[in-house]
Amino acid sequence: MTSNPELRFRRAAKADLRAVEAFLAATERPVGGVADQLERFWLAVHGNQIVGCAGLEKYGAIALLRSVAVLPERRNQGIGKALISHIVQDAMSANLTDLYLLTTHADRYFAGFGFRALNRSAAPNALLASAEFQGACPESATLMRLSLAPSHSHRQGPVPNT
Repeated sequence: MTSNPELRFRRAAKADLRAVEAFLAATERPVGGVADQLERFWLAVHGNQIVGCAGLEKYGAIALLRSVAVLPERRNQGIGKALISHIVQDAMSANLTDLYLLTTHADRYFAGFGFRALNRSAAPNALLASAEFQGACPESATLMRLSLAPSHSHRQGPVPNT
């Protein structure tokens, strides 16, 4: 993980909107819908510069992990891992059951956190109204899901009738 004392992690504030949108555009991530969900974004900040971010869009009992990005020169320093950890903790604290994401190139990275690829047609209806599903992410993006419900992680299949 990161050991740089000048690097800190914090929630985004309304005053961060333009900086977050500029950061996402510079890292080639969609900016649609950010303003509506900004309070659920986590930022990695070095000095006054955003060096990483990740967002959570809540839809009832599920959520969409979105806009995970780290500056290229700051990658492989644990920043992305820390941001995802904050988001997963937020989702668990909110008693969400599942966390979804769309990715065009990082499916192996997210699999390391326990996310599993799904057929895009398996996306819950609640997510279909998100900016990501409405065109911010290409149709070729991989849908992935992380179950946050403890009982799901221990099931091995259907429960037999007794």
